[in-house]
Amino acid sequence: MTSIGTDITTKNINGKTVIIPSAPLTVKNSVDLKTVFNDLMKRAITDIILDMGQVAFLDSAALELLISMQGRLKQADNELILLDINAVCRDILICTRMINGFKLISRHGTQALEP
Repeated sequence: MTSIGTDITTKNINGKTVIIPSAPLTVKNSVDLKTVFNDLMKRAITDIILDMGQVAFLDSAALELLISMQGRLKQADNELILLDINAVCRDILICTRMINGFKLISRHGTQALEP
């Protein structure tokens, strides 16, 4: 497991790299998430899951970063997977019409969460 500051860790689970923020994703820590993501991309690691289980909310800087991450992963023939997104973050994605831009999965089942 790798830790960046106190808010973001990464670990490898079954060949997938899981990024685990432990705080809301905002302009304050989006730079840290971007650094972690860029480091993974430089190492050609594109099988990425963003564990949203501890993320209470997202701001516009985080949304912009998620779109950028998704675009870069799609260029690498992959996609950003959001794991265990809470109702608040899900509603933010719905209100911004970004909900269909990401694959959402739940730890409690392998099905994608429907908007």
